[in-house]
Amino acid sequence: MLNEIQIKQYQDQGYVLVNHLFSSQELDLLECEFDGILERRERHKVGQDATWAGDWQKEFGKTSICFAHDVQAYSAQWSRFLLQEKLTESMADLIGPNVQLHHTKLFFKPPKKGSGFPMHQDYPYFPHEKHSMMAGIFHLSDTT
Repeated sequence: MLNEIQIKQYQDQGYVLVNHLFSSQELDLLECEFDGILERRERHKVGQDATWAGDWQKEFGKTSICFAHDVQAYSAQWSRFLLQEKLTESMADLIGPNVQLHHTKLFFKPPKKGSGFPMHQDYPYFPHEKHSMMAGIFHLSDTT
């Protein structure tokens, strides 16, 4: 699925940007599902704010970032998306064949008041052999 240049970039730099792996229609459908998940969680008063604590809040004021863990548990469409061969084969190109879904997170940053999500390292929480854990990030909404 991935070409040699993409694989080499991942090996050298630890990341790769893969454009156009999914169609606009697929991503639009996922965005609708995303909105539905947030709406259902809000309706049922499920805690959603994932704003990081810290002194940075003094400078920026009140912000928020909504989240849900394990989106595949809330949406069959997201489950199908996460298990598509074009996604799992792309991951396998980078880390080898035994690709497994560990967990997922959905984040929504409201316009103009979305909380920052600082750079951080998850490895201490999810250690894996041979540095084989990867994060895939899918941006669904246009933004500036």
